[in-house]
Order: sequence, then structure tokens, then C-alpha cells
Amino acid sequence: WETVGQLLLSIDRTTAPGRRDYAMLLLIATYGLRNSDIVALTLEDIQWRGETLQLTQHKTGQPLVLPLTNAVGTALLAYLRHGRPPSTCRQLFLRARAPMGPLARTAVTDVFQAWARRSGLAIPFQGAHCLRHSYALHLLHQGVSLKAIGDVRGHPTVERTCGYLRLSFQALRDVALPVPREENQA
Repeated sequence: WETVGQLLLSIDRTTAPGRRDYAMLLLIATYGLRNSDIVALTLEDIQWRGETLQLTQHKTGQPLVLPLTNAVGTALLAYLRHGRPPSTCRQLFLRARAPMGPLARTAVTDVFQAWARRSGLAIPFQGAHCLRHSYALHLLHQGVSLKAIGDVRGHPTVERTCGYLRLSFQALRDVALPVPREENQA
């Protein structure tokens, strides 16, 4: 989780593309959104007065309402005010170069890989999906239930959520029961 924080801090937010990239990756790290959800977000999905982010998950078609955190709201405002090119497109995130328009489905992975390389961090996975995985593990370490983690991630079953947590050996050690020793009876 510390590596996720370091990656986000390494993003140059003094440029328009950097503000966009930071906001996209922060959304994944904060809410565990899928890449497809990021590129599909529209300006209408941000409910500023209600302080929520409302979307329909691209993969599952399920509605999702999330609290708009201060950090995410600030990052989105910085992008909208000083990064998003003027456009009639309703998609939130747009291409930084011509032709202007919505991002391709692969854009989030491209952005993640570029910043992972620039950061110099030892990031074992080279796709933005690892941020989604790290988010789930972070929630588990915070004591959030498997059901709640699955609900936020759009998983239909707890078993599906467990698949994302398979690398959490420390969490498994924390709940392991001691093995009873067999006593020799003579």
C-alpha cells in the first residue's frame, strides 16, 4: 500500500496530462474502480453537491454510489480547471493530444505503465489492475469484511473477492489457529 502512495506522489501534477493521470490513478487507488469504469466516467457522474460519485459499473452493469473524498474531489477539480481541454464530450477524461476525444480502453494501462517506469519503484505488476488489487488488500488489512470489499468491487460472490486476496499471506497468518500437538501416551 505504501508503494501505491509513492507511485501517486511521483506523478507530475504541474502538467495537464499529469493532473489527468493523477486523478485517474487516484480513483482506482481510492475506490478500486476498473479501467473500463475510469474511461467511461462522465461529467454527470460527479455529484458535487451530494459529494458522491455515481456510476454504472461497465463490467457488471450494477450501479455504484461512492462518497467523493476530499482528495479525489480536489484532484478532479484540478484536472477540470487546469487540465481538461475544452470539449463538448461528456466523458470526464479526454486524450491529452489531438485528436481530442474520449480515451481508448487501453489508456489507463498505458498511463499506469508510463508512471510506474518513471517512478523507479519496484512494481511487480505492469497494469493498473494492480492498484485495484492493492485497494482490496488494503481494505482487508483495515478490517473491512469480504462482503463489503466484494460489493464495492462489483463482485457477485465472496469467492470471487477471495481470488483477489490470495496473495495476502500475512492476513492468513493473523487468523490461523495453532496446530494441536499430539501427546505421547505411554
